[in-house]
Amino acid sequence: MAQQGQLATQRASASIGAQESKIQQLQAGEASRLQSQERAGEVYASEQRRAGAETARGLEWSKTGTLLGMSQERLAAANQARADAKAQQMSAVGDIASGASQLAGGIGQKKALNDGLITAQDLV
Repeated sequence: MAQQGQLATQRASASIGAQESKIQQLQAGEASRLQSQERAGEVYASEQRRAGAETARGLEWSKTGTLLGMSQERLAAANQARADAKAQQMSAVGDIASGASQLAGGIGQKKALNDGLITAQDLV
């Protein structure tokens, strides 16, 4: 009987050892699976950060292009305003010269009338 008890104890120990071995294998497999998932998550997060950075660069490029276009429009408007002002200035100078010429002609005609060099009918 003692042998039967000893045999039963050995069988129980072997069964417990097999169960513990199986548990360790399962734990190792689960740890490996979790590590793989963590790596996949890290890769996904890295890809998302990279995609976000690319989107941000694209938006910044677009913003810069828009600002450049707006600056070019302001420059063109300023150049046009300068050209318009110059044209008005030149027109004013021409108007002044024309007015001075007419004034001088009128003064000359009046003097010629007063001096008797021409008659009023000559002015018509």
